[in-house]
Amino acid sequence: MRQELEALTVKELRGKAKELSVSLRGRKLKAEIIDAISSAMESKGEEPVQSTFDDDSERPDVNLSLGKLEVLWIGAADRLTKGDYKSTIALSRNSFRLLDEWSSKYRKGMCFRALRAAELFARRFEDGGLAQKLKRRIGEARRAYASDDLDRCSRLIRELEAEVTTLYTEEMGRIRDILVEKERSLEELSGTNTDLSRAHDLLSDAEVAFRLNDNAHALELIHGFEAVIDDVQREGEKELREHLGSVESKLVDTEEFGMPLKGGRKLLRQSRVALESGDLLLAADLAQQCEKSVIQVQKGHMERAMQLRKKYYHEVRNLMSYLKPLLEEARSYGIDIEDVKVLIKQALGHLRQEEYFLALDGSREARRLMKTLQPAIVAERMKRGIVKPDRGECNRCGSADVRYRDDGWGECATCGHRFSWSIKQQPWFISFLRRKLARQPRTHA
Repeated sequence: MRQELEALTVKELRGKAKELSVSLRGRKLKAEIIDAISSAMESKGEEPVQSTFDDDSERPDVNLSLGKLEVLWIGAADRLTKGDYKSTIALSRNSFRLLDEWSSKYRKGMCFRALRAAELFARRFEDGGLAQKLKRRIGEARRAYASDDLDRCSRLIRELEAEVTTLYTEEMGRIRDILVEKERSLEELSGTNTDLSRAHDLLSDAEVAFRLNDNAHALELIHGFEAVIDDVQREGEKELREHLGSVESKLVDTEEFGMPLKGGRKLLRQSRVALESGDLLLAADLAQQCEKSVIQVQKGHMERAMQLRKKYYHEVRNLMSYLKPLLEEARSYGIDIEDVKVLIKQALGHLRQEEYFLALDGSREARRLMKTLQPAIVAERMKRGIVKPDRGECNRCGSADVRYRDDGWGECATCGHRFSWSIKQQPWFISFLRRKLARQPRTHA
């Protein structure tokens, strides 16, 4: 059973192990693989597949033993010592006959193994010039073997050995070039967001097999590496297509806000062309550039929007500060200010919800409505003898360059301080005490 397995290549042995569900984990040498398969087949009571030529040539019996020759050797020496010369000569003659028979079987078996190995080795090559020459030589040796011309078969096997060595050297160079190419392709894919750990392991194992001169196993691992890379590329293409769709969606949203991105559109087209041509690294790089340009434009738009919102916020707060003393003054005169208060309440609600444009619009409407109450406020001032000052000093910086407006506000031209001249402001501690007293509960005697 082991002899039939030994005639197989490592690749064929691995295929046999796969058929028998035999684990080859940790076994890389041919002898270790044969041991594992033999043990499994003995436990299952199976017989190995016979390895024969493609024609009907019979496999020779190479289970030879030197036991009989040793018996004759020892027997002839014993007879010679005892002086039994006739028996010594007879045993020697028998040993010559047995040795010729053994030698013929041995040569036939070794010729078979050599030709079988050459055939299996030749199958790894395409129909190149050297491979065709090797196959023709194998055909000649097979015919010599079939006609029992072992001398000619032996000579042809020596020629086969030289041709196999040449092809083997050529194969090693080819595998070396393939490994370099695969290493380069793996480096190119390392720039993408894909899991390449399995591909790294297979390529590393292929390099180890190549250094151990196990070219068949190295080629098998390279094929496995290529299958993994194909899966990785398909997955990478799928993820990249989804990413490009997301980038295009962001680009469209940006353009809808009135921000054209001709450069972004160009990068997006170039990325898709690179993707269709299979250059995932270039496609991913162009997609990243496109996304970065979109983000930069969106960031600029957001900064401008934040500045505008900040501007709206301050304008609303200024309008509120402007309207507050006027409302207090109008309320003190008994003027109806409910409509203005409703508008201010709505504006403050929009401000809390960060709807700055609506808050600003409501504040401006409240100011416009407040202006319609201005004549009534002026009339009430005249009744109470409240007159707009002609001049005065700023209570913050002491400057005399102060302007007084008809709406009840004054402003210092030096420091920009604004104040209400129509209502006399009470000291802060008096207002504090009044609020404090208002919150205290009344006691009854």
